Amino acid sequence: MIKDSWMKQGACISAIGTDAKGKLELETSLTKGAKVVVDDITRVSHSGEINVSISEGSLSPEDVYAKLRRSGDRESLRKSDP
Repeated sequence: MIKDSWMKQGACISAIGTDAKGKLELETSLTKGAKVVVDDITRVSHSGEINVSISEGSLSPEDVYAKLRRSGDRESLRKSDP
């Protein structure tokens, strides 16, 4: 588990994601105040890296900063609506 206390200001974590509901690889406090970028909000909120933060209420889908979107063979970033 990656702990919030290990992180320095401005650190970037590229989390690949967990594979089941309830699994946790990032301490939930890491998502508070972070710019969270996801590929599929539905999937990650149920079995991805932020599923525990969402189920505990420390993060909501509306808190996600941006979503990746596939266009052909390229990924692009789309900033979430406020």
